[in-house]
Amino acid sequence: TTSTSTTTSSSTSTTSTAPRLVLVSANNTLAVYDVAQLEAQYAHSHAHNSPVRHLAAAADGHCASVCQEGVVQLWNCKTGEQLGRMLTPGRTTALALSSDGTRVATATAEWVGLWCTQTGQLLRRLRGCLPSVTYCCFRQDAQVLAAANSEGCIHLWDTSTGQLLRYARVHTQALASCEFNFFGSLLATCSADQTVKICAVDTLRVRNTLLGHTKAVTRCTFNKLGSLLASASDDLLIKVYCVEDGRETATLQGHLRSVTDLAFSSHLHPYLVSTSSDATVKIWDPETSETLSTFFLLEGCPLLRVVIPHFYNSNVVVVGDSAGNVTFLKQWEEEDAEGVTKAAKPRRSTLLGL
Repeated sequence: TTSTSTTTSSSTSTTSTAPRLVLVSANNTLAVYDVAQLEAQYAHSHAHNSPVRHLAAAADGHCASVCQEGVVQLWNCKTGEQLGRMLTPGRTTALALSSDGTRVATATAEWVGLWCTQTGQLLRRLRGCLPSVTYCCFRQDAQVLAAANSEGCIHLWDTSTGQLLRYARVHTQALASCEFNFFGSLLATCSADQTVKICAVDTLRVRNTLLGHTKAVTRCTFNKLGSLLASASDDLLIKVYCVEDGRETATLQGHLRSVTDLAFSSHLHPYLVSTSSDATVKIWDPETSETLSTFFLLEGCPLLRVVIPHFYNSNVVVVGDSAGNVTFLKQWEEEDAEGVTKAAKPRRSTLLGL
C-alpha cells in the first residue's frame, strides 16, 4: 500500500479556483502549487524511481503513468490524488488506458497484457506483436487495441476475445506511436522513417502519407473532431495537417531539442501542448502558430510524455519526465464574445525545483 501525507498551506484556500500545478519531484514527493503564488496546497508521497515511459488518460478524469520497471501509477487528474499502484512483470515498453478507466494495457518485448484497474488482475494476454512493442492505444469504445512495434508493423486485437483482428507493416522503420481518431475509423502512425501515415482501421491500408519532417517522427495525435493531425519530431518541429487532404496547415517552431510528445485539448478551438528534451512544456495555438506559453518545470530534466484528460470541462495537462516526475498543470480558460469556452493565454511560470 502507498502511504499518503497531506499538508495544507495556511495562506492558500483549498477551495480556491486559482490555477494549480501538481509536481512530483525526484525525491518522490508530489506537491500541488498555486501557479500564481507557487505555494504548496497539499502533498503526497511516492512517485516513479525511473523515467516515465508512457502516460495515458481516460475520459472519466483518471490517468495512468508507467516506468520501464513496470510500475503503473493511477491518478485522479482533477485532484492530483494517487488512486492506486500496479506492478506488471517484465520491462514495460508501452501503456494504454481505456476511455472508461477500467482497463489498462501494458506491453513488454514478449506480450501485451490487459489489466483491471480496480483489482490489478491480469484479464488477458495478447500475443503476436513481436519484436518489441513501442506504443499501444485503445479505440474510443475500448473494443479494439492497437499496438505499434519496432519493425514498422501495426497489430489490432479484439479486447473482449483476445483475437488478433489484422496486422500490417505500414512503415519501413520502427514505429514511435499510433492513435485512433475519435470515431475509430482512422489510425494515425508515425515512425523513424520521417513519415506520418493515416490508415483505414477496417483494412489497415494507408490512405495518406504525410511528409515534411527531416528526422524521426516521435508522436502524432488527432484533435477531438478528427479534422487535424499534429506530429512531433527530432527535427525540433511540430507540423499540423488537414486530415481530409493531407495538406500541411502549420509548422510550429520554438523547441531547442527533440519534441517528444503532443496533445490536443478538447476545446472547440483547441490548443496544442508539446513536451521536449529541452525541459519545457509549450502551449500553442495551431491556427496562428503562436506560442501561448512556455513552462520550465525541472531545469535540465527532459520531458518525455504529455496527455490532456478529456473529462467534462477538463483544463488539466499531465506531463511525465526522465526523472520519474508526473506533473499536473491546470490551465486558464475564458469565454469569447459568443460565449464559447476556449484556452486563455496563460501567464509564464518558472519552476526550478522544489
